[in-house]
Amino acid sequence: MLLWLGLSIAILIMYTIILYRYLDTRADSKFHPHAKNELIIKFMDGISQEDMNALHKKTKCEIMESYDDLGFSG
Repeated sequence: MLLWLGLSIAILIMYTIILYRYLDTRADSKFHPHAKNELIIKFMDGISQEDMNALHKKTKCEIMESYDDLGFSG
């Protein structure tokens, strides 16, 4: 019984690893373009520029571009 349980867990772990690696390579493909280590942020209405700047400083983030016409900074 324990042998089957151990085999089942090992198969599940291997499946998870393979699936994770497959999804990770798909994310880098031309079908899912994205920039690594970049995140687009849209703050809620009413957040002051000072609060935004304080959050960027606290999290050591860098503002690379600002899309004011779309209503968010990225």
